[in-house]
Amino acid sequence: MDGSQQLQVSCQGVPLAPVAFLRTPLTPARPGGDGGCSAERANEVIILSLPSSVRAHAEALLQAFCDRRVPESVRREVRLEAAFRGDIATIFEHRPPYVSSFLPAREGDEWTRLAIAQFRYDAETRLWTLFCADRSSRWHKYAEVDPSERLEDLIEEVDADPTGIFWG
Repeated sequence: MDGSQQLQVSCQGVPLAPVAFLRTPLTPARPGGDGGCSAERANEVIILSLPSSVRAHAEALLQAFCDRRVPESVRREVRLEAAFRGDIATIFEHRPPYVSSFLPAREGDEWTRLAIAQFRYDAETRLWTLFCADRSSRWHKYAEVDPSERLEDLIEEVDADPTGIFWG
């Protein structure tokens, strides 16, 4: 690793195996934490479980899905975005600020952001797992489809939405 020290990463006390390396600032786990996931700083190298080639492929698939799902003609009213954080990809729906005759939108008003679906990658099994959000924005494993090596299968499930959990 070009002379830098290895970063020790663990989740609930279980060490995680390094798969990919990324130089980035890292906030250390807070002392006396709740036993959740933590990492210790070591020359600002963090170990990710999502290989860069897998991430690049996932980014391309999710961007194509977002572009296909919302026609360009309505993107002033609604947009989809895929955002990555570590080994998790989340699809968000964005809508402009509510406009009424009583409260017109002002320049610079923030668009609302609603989480639609989440895809989590497990480097050990090389599987993607689909999650859905409840009304309190907590994530739950989507039980209607098994984890898959093919992210495309999970994207198709979100697109079809046979249960109505993703698009209503």
